[in-house]
Amino acid sequence: MSRAEQPSRRSVLAVAVAAAAMAGGAAPAAAATTAAPAAGAKDAGAAPARPIDYRAWTTYTDWRAGTARGTRAVAGARPGLEIAQPAGTTDYTDPHTGTTATWEYATWTSPVHRLSVPATEAVASWNAHTPAGTWIQVELRGTYSDGTDTPWYVMGRWAAGDQDVKRTSVDGQRDGRSTIWTDTFSLDAPASGLRLTSYRLRLTLHRRPGTRLTPTVWRIGAMGSDVPDRFTVPASAPGVAKELTVPRYSQSIHSGQYPEYDNGGEAWCSPTSSQMIIEYWGGRLTPEQLSWVDPSYADPQVCNAARYTYDYQYEGCGNWPFNAAYAATFKDLQAVVTRLGSLTDLETLIAGGVRRPRSAADPPTRTAPHGSRRRPGAARVRRPAPWPTPR
Repeated sequence: MSRAEQPSRRSVLAVAVAAAAMAGGAAPAAAATTAAPAAGAKDAGAAPARPIDYRAWTTYTDWRAGTARGTRAVAGARPGLEIAQPAGTTDYTDPHTGTTATWEYATWTSPVHRLSVPATEAVASWNAHTPAGTWIQVELRGTYSDGTDTPWYVMGRWAAGDQDVKRTSVDGQRDGRSTIWTDTFSLDAPASGLRLTSYRLRLTLHRRPGTRLTPTVWRIGAMGSDVPDRFTVPASAPGVAKELTVPRYSQSIHSGQYPEYDNGGEAWCSPTSSQMIIEYWGGRLTPEQLSWVDPSYADPQVCNAARYTYDYQYEGCGNWPFNAAYAATFKDLQAVVTRLGSLTDLETLIAGGVRRPRSAADPPTRTAPHGSRRRPGAARVRRPAPWPTPR
């Protein structure tokens, strides 16, 4: 890797997709926070605070705790949220096709989550089933440390397929103090001391009028972090080396393939890595699902991952939540976007059988990768993919 290609500090600290198997039951709600010690604490032996907070809503109780307009909580092995009675209809003009269509919609708004670590950045992620004729929108509204609120920011418009709407991030969202960069809420001037102290998430579920179809959302959450602006990190303590038998795919052999999905090659580091991890955990695509791929292309599943993680606004496959959502379309997999403090954290995950040090309320996690992305008007940033964790 040349110096010009060195990953940014966000790359070094790697936002990771964590895919977790349901393993015969619903995972508990995540309340994964890594709070800093109380002011004045002097315990020299205490572990350093991890400046990361992750919270998700996943249980029947979670879904019941939110504010519903036309949605209902569904119990079962994997509790979820779906449309019960639409709250109304809305016209949506897809910016990537120019097509305007009318959709029934219903909404759910989470309770306020107060961050244990006031954040400079936040990333939402979700797991959902969107049959043909349905899609979802995810929004975040936060409160700053001065007590004022952000606008409702769109964090993604998403469907597993691409026949009804084109999955997309939304550019041009800012309020003078924060900006949405593709999939990431980011404070414009962290050095000012301003922080995001709490947030709510809002889901809008859409379906074609007159049908009984509904999206089902099983998980919605967000990671907030206050990571120093740096280009190096302290050396991690050496851990136990372990090689994992992950399927090996190359993004480079796809260079020039499917220019409508960013042309393969380097641009496909996220979907290539995501597919490797998905298959490591048992996710498989059928010949029918791969039938659209040119039969002369090797590893067609990588092409499939590129197509179904592609962000039509970003014009690339490196949208973190879209990779997580794609992973969660495979049976018995869940996925979240969070951050790890160091490779030591990653080694802890592996040594602990996938589980990091966590609270009793946290779900088990499996770590999967992230790759390229770019901000509007900026050069593409490359991320090394974090390593997967073992079964």
